[in-house]
Amino acid sequence: MWDKYLKVEQLKKVTDHFESGWGVEVSDQMRSEEYMDGVRQIPGLREGVALLGAFESPGLMATATEFVLEGLHLHQKLNKDREGGRYTYRV
Repeated sequence: MWDKYLKVEQLKKVTDHFESGWGVEVSDQMRSEEYMDGVRQIPGLREGVALLGAFESPGLMATATEFVLEGLHLHQKLNKDREGGRYTYRV
């Protein structure tokens, strides 16, 4: 499903950011508005989310953000660690 909407090459800025040593934490306990910080701080993430057309609400933005990150994880571009109900994506 992910490959129908996104390509890893389109998200090079995102993967470059993580390769520089950055990570991001997500959780179903986070408010949708908190995801906006990640979208603003991670280069290329806003563009990736925009490819999904998900800027109608904070909830859709949060879902689209996790979709992008999980797809990069499944394509072996990001590692994913779990601590309780939180997940951390990193390289």
